Amino acid sequence: MSPLAAVNLPIELILLATEYAAWDDLDAQMQTSEKAIRRWYHWVASLCTVCRALEPSMARILYTLVHVHPGNVDAVVRAAEMDTHPFRRARAVYFDLRGTLLADDQVSAAFQHVHAFTGSFNDLRPLFNERVHSDDLRPLSVHFTHPDDAYDFKHFPTVTFLAERLHLQFDVPTFLSSDDLSRFRTRFLILDIHYAAGGEAMLSLDQLLGVQTLERILVRPSAPWHKSSTQVLRDRVRSFAETKRSTAIWFDSSFPACRGHVRITTSEIDRYRCLSDAMLGDDLWLRGSQMYVPGSAA
Repeated sequence: MSPLAAVNLPIELILLATEYAAWDDLDAQMQTSEKAIRRWYHWVASLCTVCRALEPSMARILYTLVHVHPGNVDAVVRAAEMDTHPFRRARAVYFDLRGTLLADDQVSAAFQHVHAFTGSFNDLRPLFNERVHSDDLRPLSVHFTHPDDAYDFKHFPTVTFLAERLHLQFDVPTFLSSDDLSRFRTRFLILDIHYAAGGEAMLSLDQLLGVQTLERILVRPSAPWHKSSTQVLRDRVRSFAETKRSTAIWFDSSFPACRGHVRITTSEIDRYRCLSDAMLGDDLWLRGSQMYVPGSAA
């Protein structure tokens, strides 16, 4: 079928055909030979040509999540510098740079309108760049992947910044105050808590219940693959929620299985979980079970 004929088809049919072709070709090309790789690159280049013709309709699907990691950061920088601005309709970005600093004005400008951000505070900071008028950056969902990010976040420069959905790793010395969450107008909060945090975590939860904007606090174990420890944390959170008679506290211990890995390090599991969270998007804040339900049996 010619490109001209394809453009005249209903967009829903084009998307279905493209998705089917992508998966079919991926299954066929799961080889490591140079010939197979060259064929794969050629196919992707042809697909991108079609995508450019359908760019207004497909860009939001193609760039639902842009995952920036050491293996593709150079390519992302080059793409951000293109005149076509391929990331201008990106919905979410996950900076998984593992210590690599990203300081590029074009990249900063490329992700100015993202709905969701995942990464460290150091990854977010370049997006607030005065030269690209980034004082209007307003990602509704922010997931900080390092415990120290909460401390940096509370000392953020004076810019227009809202975090309706905030996802943090709980750490006692650097944890946010209830005033900080009120300033960010946070409605949905996820806390990844280590089971050994104990009373400090419950004290912080008690303070967070006073934040008027908060509608839900979703607690997750920081190491969900340890089943016994997860149950200890669940029981502690449930007891706290029942004592406070708070319907705002939820708990989620689900964790995606790392398929195809015989041996995997803790840091690799953490990165895998961050990527899974980023892919879930806004649905992540709606997971889990309520710890206190009014009228339910004890």
